[in-house]
Amino acid sequence: MSIKKKNKTSTSLQELREKLKNDEFIKEKILKSFKSIEKSSISATHIIFNEKGSEVLGYFILANKSLIIKKEKFEKFSKTQQKRFSQSGRILENGSCVVNSFLIAQIGKNYALKKDEQIKGMEILNIA
Repeated sequence: MSIKKKNKTSTSLQELREKLKNDEFIKEKILKSFKSIEKSSISATHIIFNEKGSEVLGYFILANKSLIIKKEKFEKFSKTQQKRFSQSGRILENGSCVVNSFLIAQIGKNYALKKDEQIKGMEILNIA
């Protein structure tokens, strides 16, 4: 099974509704997430279609999340690791380090499809 990944971050909510208006899976799962998470501009929703582009196999949402490493843990890292974290993040006044990271906020698959047409959860994670 070949899979196409399409990034829908630039698609408006209305355009997404129109394109997928007959798909209950999308209406119930993806649109709720699209409205709540993506409005805050901290995430991107990715919809996975079948090879023809006619059916939704699943979706995943990537969110930007700050990772806070407490001072005690940060000081246990080697000097090289501390330097790398400092370059990609910032050190707070209390000595903790804040680094931006990506979080797989949500994944879902379309169970309405026949078993042999469904995507496996591991495939969704590999695409993400």
